[in-house]
Amino acid sequence: MDDNYKTVLETVVDDVFTNMAFLFCDPIENNIDIHKYDGKAARMIFHGVVNGSMIAWLENSIIHEMTTNILGIDDDAKLSDAELEDALKELLNVLVGQFLVAAVGDKPIFDLSVPLILTSEKTNVDKLWNSSKSIKFMIDDRPLIINFHCERDNNDY
Repeated sequence: MDDNYKTVLETVVDDVFTNMAFLFCDPIENNIDIHKYDGKAARMIFHGVVNGSMIAWLENSIIHEMTTNILGIDDDAKLSDAELEDALKELLNVLVGQFLVAAVGDKPIFDLSVPLILTSEKTNVDKLWNSSKSIKFMIDDRPLIINFHCERDNNDY
């Protein structure tokens, strides 16, 4: 991952989790066993002056806590899978939007896909965790992975 994009993405992830989900995350390296955690992933694709995709994989309890924080409801509230998935997709939508504005400004127009939940069969957590295109974070000893792939359109910028 381009170091400039990595720095921007780390800042955006921290800002979005802090301001939207009221959760605090710290970047980490590969020093945990990702296999002991269960989570969900969502993916979004974008096209414009930069083309690419972003995948957000969050440990399940982070998704639940984030959702209750966003909705302003009790931490122990029962939430449906659909509610949890909607919150994950909305978080990814905000991450992509904030990243693109921070990385290339608010003037370029982008075509954004609808965020999609990736099935567990299509989510290779090992591959995400070990990818050079991933940034890893911890929220209270729970992992989250942001995988980002981007290419500039040489006709612009």
